[in-house]
Amino acid sequence: MKNRVHQVKSSRYYLFWGICTVAVVVGQLYVGLGYRMMANNVGVLTMLLMETMGGQSNSVICQELKCVPVGKPAAPPI
Repeated sequence: MKNRVHQVKSSRYYLFWGICTVAVVVGQLYVGLGYRMMANNVGVLTMLLMETMGGQSNSVICQELKCVPVGKPAAPPI
């Protein structure tokens, strides 16, 4: 039987895969934060459209992507 020589990996191998791992994680965080911002903007737009089309008496003030109801809610119909 022949003696098998074990493969010795250089530090460049680990450096390469470490950089790849960090790049993937950073990319995922970037996409996730972008998706969250988009979802907040769509929520704000939806609230504004509902207010505009519904003609409700309670108004909505959107500041810094956080919608805060202002005023008294409309009385329920009898």
